[in-house]
Amino acid sequence: MKHMICNSGKFLLFEQLWMQVSFNGIFIIGFLSILQFNWIIAVSYLILFPFIGILYFIMHLWLCPRCPHIKDHSACVQLPPFLTQRIYKKGVNGPLSRSRKAGFFIVLYGILVVPVYWVVQTNYLWIPFWFLGTMHYGAYFVWFCKRCLNVACPQNLNFKLKYANKPSC
Repeated sequence: MKHMICNSGKFLLFEQLWMQVSFNGIFIIGFLSILQFNWIIAVSYLILFPFIGILYFIMHLWLCPRCPHIKDHSACVQLPPFLTQRIYKKGVNGPLSRSRKAGFFIVLYGILVVPVYWVVQTNYLWIPFWFLGTMHYGAYFVWFCKRCLNVACPQNLNFKLKYANKPSC
């Protein structure tokens, strides 16, 4: 199956569901695992990672404003495009600074890493947590990052695009 972004600028519904279900599943299981042991840390995790980290920094300021998937094709693999278009700041261009790249990795992987201490203490949540984590982050490296059009993304593995400034479709 050919990646849909190459043909019409849109992601397949399957691709969107894969990423959204797996990401939200990781977050919900992580939150519920922490909540069983400490509600203060659980609420902090809830506020810091998805709301401040993902929605404000990554989607509003850092990555989505530079993404041609959303700007040129009205396509987003992480959220429904109409939500992403309301969140991101218009008119942001250029590469990310080193500190923003570091922040990107802290937020993106913190959602998976932070709850590990509590997830492994549960007898039943660690299996779906790691399954969804592998499903989500594996899809980045095996499928999405190799076909990414966002040259500002620190995870972009589309070397033909990154170094030739043309899509590899």
